[in-house]
Amino acid sequence: MEEKKIPLLLFRIGNLYFAVRNSIVRTIVELEENNIFPVVSFPDYVAGLLKHNNRVYVLICLAKLLEIHNCQDLNEKETVVIEINGKTWGLIVDEVKNIFEVEKEDYKTGEVNVFKVDNLVVEELSDTFFFNHINIPSLSSNVKEETQEKKTSENEISILLMKTKNSTVGIEISNVLKIEEKEHVKSHQRLETKSLFNKVYLIGERIIKTASLDDVIEIEQSNTEKPVIVIVKGENNKILGLEVEDASELIHVKESERINNPNQEAKFGFFIKHVDTAVPVLSKEFLNSLLEKEGLEEKEEHFTKEDNTETQHFLIITIGDKEFALEASQVERIYKTEDIHLSPYPTKVKAIKGVVTTKKESYFLISLEEILETTIEKTDENRIVVLKTKDGKVALKVSEVNNILEIPSENYFKLEDEGKFLIKGTILDENGKLFEVLNPEGVLAESKNEVLPGR
Repeated sequence: MEEKKIPLLLFRIGNLYFAVRNSIVRTIVELEENNIFPVVSFPDYVAGLLKHNNRVYVLICLAKLLEIHNCQDLNEKETVVIEINGKTWGLIVDEVKNIFEVEKEDYKTGEVNVFKVDNLVVEELSDTFFFNHINIPSLSSNVKEETQEKKTSENEISILLMKTKNSTVGIEISNVLKIEEKEHVKSHQRLETKSLFNKVYLIGERIIKTASLDDVIEIEQSNTEKPVIVIVKGENNKILGLEVEDASELIHVKESERINNPNQEAKFGFFIKHVDTAVPVLSKEFLNSLLEKEGLEEKEEHFTKEDNTETQHFLIITIGDKEFALEASQVERIYKTEDIHLSPYPTKVKAIKGVVTTKKESYFLISLEEILETTIEKTDENRIVVLKTKDGKVALKVSEVNNILEIPSENYFKLEDEGKFLIKGTILDENGKLFEVLNPEGVLAESKNEVLPGR
């Protein structure tokens, strides 16, 4: 039987009353400090991001759109999450009142429809209103998409370079669960054992046995403390930690460029050329054997990759006082600032700070300090991250490279049309922490008409 009435959700913004069709409402969430996150480079009517039930929504300040107020104090306001034709947004309102019904014959399909409800004048905001006034895509889960990293891995291998005082060793990124600096670790103790893995750390809720990478590959004791722990995983649901001096450089090599080691039982499965040096890469067989013998069983609820769950790797970086993520598949190289040459370049694009030259290539150097209203303090941890985009490569100045995370695709929420925005989506880590994912295409957007000298 055809419904003769249309239900609408009534809410208040300031002293005015508005409504939306009840059929497009997905949930109503009370805003609190711990579920609101700032966002950069979006229009001024975007108040931030809302995290709710392992989903992320773009928060729209309706009051700003309607020129009522600016949504400055979000605490205890409510968000009406709506979905129209697959696009989802969170609408900030001062108060949700109730649901009322209008006769279908009285219902119109204009951009704004006006009704009188209990002596109140109510404006219904239609689907057309939202599509005409919200020029921002919604965030959608990436679970059904084939990730760019997976496409790239058919032709390239992503290698994390682990450095000690005397050596550099590679490990395939698929074997890396996390990178942790010891200064952030809760506690540790030394084991009475002859094993190389004679230290135990509590990292988050994980118990990790660790050994110096030098000891593992050289079979000789190293008494030097290493500041970084690379948490390694394999096929057997076990984990171990390798202690290194630095693990902030990620490179991509074509499968055809690797030199395979014919010895199947060797520690190193193949070698790659990097900065005129042959770098050995730990073999998966060796790592699985090491994990089987020394590794601790990982709790099932903490293991990042379960069954056939698709995952994607992200590089976690800091720019000033702000933390962001980059898709690892878009990271070409990471340089220390002393390894590159910076030349000035006259341009009207405020983000371009010059031209970076390495031994082989030149890139525009992009700094987001002015856009993000922050400052990169000069330290030994500063890095230049070279990013691949559809229109070429760009070098991004960052304060520090912090970590590499493996995230289930269902926890990656991408903007449906991210091309012109500085942010392309958000990720949630295993602890529910939210990171905004920087968009190299958006970084390059203003510089597309610039041409590097000599090109």
